[in-house]
Amino acid sequence: MSRLHFRRGVRAALALPFAAAVLAQAVPAAAADHDDPPKKAGSHLVLATQSVNDPDKVELAYLTCDPAGGNHPGAVEACAAIEHADGDFDELPETEAMCTMEYAPVTVRAYGHWDGRIVHWSSDEYPNACAANLATGGQIFNYRTEAPVLR
Repeated sequence: MSRLHFRRGVRAALALPFAAAVLAQAVPAAAADHDDPPKKAGSHLVLATQSVNDPDKVELAYLTCDPAGGNHPGAVEACAAIEHADGDFDELPETEAMCTMEYAPVTVRAYGHWDGRIVHWSSDEYPNACAANLATGGQIFNYRTEAPVLR
């Protein structure tokens, strides 16, 4: 399979949960009482770490906040880090720690909704997953739920 077809497949696989989240937020409840104040929109994100050298290797996590959940092993901490940056992934502070000198370049991405706003964020290339995690606050991309190879 060509890289172009794979990338389209990855985009389609990541777009489905994103589209479902968009529709879930956009469709108002028919029986809602118009006198009630609007409720805070939930936050739902698909997080992806993709190998640059092997684009078939993608690790995914699903993160929900308010309440924290999904399959992200550190959902509470990840939600707190994103909340601290007001949902702006470019504002996540770097975390000081040590990584191995392994060169296995990756990119990281986040898609979905944060507090009612659409999120479609992608990173530059990092030398490895540890460096990507530390550069984005140390909590959000700290997961190991490897996805099956998409072909």
